Amino acid sequence: MTKIERYSFLDEKKKVKVYVEIEGIGALEEKISCDFGTDSFELVIADTESTKRCLSVDDLSRPIDPDRSKMTVKPNKIVLSLHKDTETTWYNLRKSS
Repeated sequence: MTKIERYSFLDEKKKVKVYVEIEGIGALEEKISCDFGTDSFELVIADTESTKRCLSVDDLSRPIDPDRSKMTVKPNKIVLSLHKDTETTWYNLRKSS
């Protein structure tokens, strides 16, 4: 599994958005999944049966609501909307940042 290292995030009032820009990723929409936890998420792109890319964050800065968080796949990027458990400003995506 190849680790995805290029991403960005944007803090909004009620959620944090994570952007993963990959040219032509929309064509693989059905091979992309994301699991959300209260302090983590794991994005997996299954390019082929044996080739996968992953962005795994297990130390989010603050808790999120996994049931309200979602993934949107666009033609050239993936957007993860992480719904905050409480409205606070996130200066970092990870606790370890």
